[in-house]
Amino acid sequence: YKVSIAEPTQSVADYLVALSRQRDIVITHNEKGQLLFTSANLKGQPIIDYDYRNGMFAGTSFDLDFNGSEMHKEITVMKQPNNDGGNAAEKTIINPFVASDYFSSKVTTQTAGNDNDTLSATKRALAAELQNIKLAVNTDRWILDKKIIRPNNTISIIDPYLYLYEKTIFFIESISYQGNNTQTTAIFNCVIPEVYSGETPKNIFE
Repeated sequence: YKVSIAEPTQSVADYLVALSRQRDIVITHNEKGQLLFTSANLKGQPIIDYDYRNGMFAGTSFDLDFNGSEMHKEITVMKQPNNDGGNAAEKTIINPFVASDYFSSKVTTQTAGNDNDTLSATKRALAAELQNIKLAVNTDRWILDKKIIRPNNTISIIDPYLYLYEKTIFFIESISYQGNNTQTTAIFNCVIPEVYSGETPKNIFE
């Protein structure tokens, strides 16, 4: 973007993450703490398929968090006109996860790009709300096929206990590793891929 404006309440980290998601980029770091900017690997084959129709997975549990109070049925993004009164724009998008009119609408202002970017900004506004759907996978292993499991991959899951009756793809945004001489554990922090792709998802609970 030639012009980008941070929200007054945003930290530097939150601002960089928000901008990176608008370009389908994942921010991670290496073992030295240096930042790494990587294109989101959304189209790859899931590295793990969790299908509870085939039985439970030993040493693995799931926690699905759906914060519906932070989501809206309609999201409208408005581009303010420039000093000459031109380049104004307005776009609206529907959030498929919100059926109730109680959380009916949200209006926000486009802070980066011009009127040609308003549709993209609207999709990103929806993507930001989709971050309120989070899956945490707690597992007792770091290794898969003799390699350490890393972020920027996808997994699939079918779990009726989570109301996920069809195969659903989640994107591993980050991983927390813990371990000692006797035990290793990891938490995969996942979101739906549309958080990064900017596409409108189908309702995964239908």
